[in-house]
Amino acid sequence: MGFFYFAALLWLPLYVALGVFLGILAASVWSSGVCERLLNKKDPGEVVIDEIASIPMVLWPIAYYPHLPPWIWVAGFIAFRVFDIAKPFPIKQLQCIRGGWGILVDDLVAAIFASGVLWLIGH
Repeated sequence: MGFFYFAALLWLPLYVALGVFLGILAASVWSSGVCERLLNKKDPGEVVIDEIASIPMVLWPIAYYPHLPPWIWVAGFIAFRVFDIAKPFPIKQLQCIRGGWGILVDDLVAAIFASGVLWLIGH
């Protein structure tokens, strides 16, 4: 999936890549909300589209720096998972939001934090 996002960022015009990303986010919010209602669980572990939809936020700053070594991609994934699992402030507090947005928003913020880490490593 990461390769798909990388390819979209490199070979599509920026506005098209942004449209694809926003479309995936919208599908994630909708489907996560449906799953939460059907499973009758808050942020069910069976739902992983929120992690998939958040990955572009991690990769965005490094996609335009082809000189960076491939291990940066791995570091981005690891940083994202660390922030997603540890849930430092304010990520944990965002879990009080209900529905599809509540499932997605904590992962988006974890991705933004991981993206910041990658940006610092790259500079």
